[in-house]
Amino acid sequence: MTARRALVLFVLAYATCASARTPLPPYDFTGHWSGTITAGVQVLTADADLAATGARTFAGTAVVNDVSCTLRGSRKRKVIVRVACADGTKARLAGILDLEHDALAGVARLRKRNRHTAATFAIARAVASAPVCGDATVETGEECDDGNTVAGDGCSPTCEREPRCGDGILDDGEECDDGNTKSDDGCSATCLLEPCQVIVPHQTAWSPAKLIATPGRFLLHARFGIAADVNDLQNLVDEGLELMIDGASGTSLMDVVVPGGTGWGISATRARYRDVTGAADGVRSIVVRARGNGIATVDLKLSSHGGPTLDGADAPPVVTVLLGDATAGEIGACGHHAYPSGSCTKRGKKLTCR
Repeated sequence: MTARRALVLFVLAYATCASARTPLPPYDFTGHWSGTITAGVQVLTADADLAATGARTFAGTAVVNDVSCTLRGSRKRKVIVRVACADGTKARLAGILDLEHDALAGVARLRKRNRHTAATFAIARAVASAPVCGDATVETGEECDDGNTVAGDGCSPTCEREPRCGDGILDDGEECDDGNTKSDDGCSATCLLEPCQVIVPHQTAWSPAKLIATPGRFLLHARFGIAADVNDLQNLVDEGLELMIDGASGTSLMDVVVPGGTGWGISATRARYRDVTGAADGVRSIVVRARGNGIATVDLKLSSHGGPTLDGADAPPVVTVLLGDATAGEIGACGHHAYPSGSCTKRGKKLTCR
């Protein structure tokens, strides 16, 4: 056999053997591993937390018999791990990976102060325990865990989130959810948008707050405060006024819009509307006086005849006044007042709330 033919046969044989090797399946060493290192009669406990640093490499920290260590490793046919501990001990581990059981076992060589010790080792990855609903710890597979298994509190007995108003998440059927169940902050206690954003408490402190309703007639006299920087009578005259009244049940009883422009007049501290025909839902007269620094006092008088009114069946009412269009409500140029229980009386067909 010539030398050239022998070389060709060698190359072909090597290529055949190389192609016959099965490629290593992917494996992620990330997780918590624990086991032992046995050197003669001495058994060392080992706990390690590993993280993948590449397709075939990993690194992490370990505690071996209460001594802190760092380690790095790589995987080829065998898994090679190099360990350096705080007490000066260094180790090289070489083992075979058991993919089915997430386990690694093999031989080790320990070195400390030029003393070498042969050892064996066996470690395995810890199996994650099933999450326990109700232990106040949100684990994999849980959307929430509030420390109990009671339904109806926002987290179900199986630790799934229960949609509810006030949880800060906008769910079906909610117009808003600001993370609380407080009204008068733009989002109501039932997660409905409120037309009047309460910026200062004076907006809800009405005195007087006199409302009189009879069949076909409606009168409102209210005095409240708004922040002076949103007091804009010209905007009121240009955009108009909106009066909304809801019943105690939350049902809308009145929604009267008086457009801006025609019928309005303005002076330095007063805007006035007059329409003897009552074209805007029967409203004949509106007088708004607003003055003051810091907090502007709003004195509102509104009367209507022949428009919508209240019959007292769903009292006490909740009244909202926008001094302009919807934008006025968003910046706090508005008043909002919920009449307390017992504040309304009805004599015959006349309803009076104070």
